Amino acid sequence: GSALICKDCVGAGEQLMFVYKPPKQAKDASALKAHLSGCTEAKLKVLIEDPHLAVVVKPPSLLSHWQPGCSGDVKSLLSASLSSVGGDEEKDVDESPRLKEEVAPPHARDDERNKSSMEAEDNDEDADVLTSEMRKEGPWKASPCHRLDVGTGGVLLIAKTRNVAANICEQFAQRRVEKMYMAVVVGKVEGEGSIDTELQGRRARTRYMSMRSVPSLVFGHLSLLKLIPETGRMHQLRKHMAGMGTPILGDRKYRTNSHSDEAGALFLWACSIAFDHPVEGRRVRVHEDPPNKFLSILSKEEKRWTRVKLKESQGNVPPP
Repeated sequence: GSALICKDCVGAGEQLMFVYKPPKQAKDASALKAHLSGCTEAKLKVLIEDPHLAVVVKPPSLLSHWQPGCSGDVKSLLSASLSSVGGDEEKDVDESPRLKEEVAPPHARDDERNKSSMEAEDNDEDADVLTSEMRKEGPWKASPCHRLDVGTGGVLLIAKTRNVAANICEQFAQRRVEKMYMAVVVGKVEGEGSIDTELQGRRARTRYMSMRSVPSLVFGHLSLLKLIPETGRMHQLRKHMAGMGTPILGDRKYRTNSHSDEAGALFLWACSIAFDHPVEGRRVRVHEDPPNKFLSILSKEEKRWTRVKLKESQGNVPPP
């Protein structure tokens, strides 16, 4: 009948009862679901929306796609966030002349794109995600067209109908969807370059460009990078950065030291996505800046480093 604290010992034969008390602000089911999923908002920020698709902002710690045992994902919040979640299939996608011209079978574009046989057979995993979603039976409801890691926030493309989803899937397979990320990495990175490796037995390519690099007392150096994945492998950006010896700040899975624990959240943000509108044919590009913390942590670390080095030069602080 008495409450225990963490240092108490439990004797053999004694029974324990664990009681979960939800937060006071979670008075209804939607708020509780948002709390358990790690999302602090009951609605997603919507950047663009029309009857066919939408682009929303996924908060960090919220799953892109439902998984067994999870308490909430992006799809569960779409009904409250969008003006409509689709359902009826339009014929616009199939009847659009421009779309018919642009969305040709992959083999019809191999010559003009000068793809190697390896690239022609190498489907993007974002296309794989959408294909598995389209195989589900029953009426279609608005669904994410690609995956963002649970710790990654940023822009997420939503298909409201199965026809639109099929078209976006084709665009992913043909490398016609462009994505750009921002990341803060541990280490000094200057200039730009590319990484071309094999991940899960499939070719993985990433381009990177250093936007800023600052000294840090805690991390040695921190660098702000623009990352452009040319393929869509699981954890591709995180693996490529770790493999380069400059892991993304806050990445506990692929870290090479303990700095990730000091950083807290993952400093990786999906800033933009560009694609051909499945119905209108026009090129659509949507952008959302990363949170202020991406720049503020650089300024903070640089100021701390400058302040300490100044004191050392004045003889006020002994060098380490």
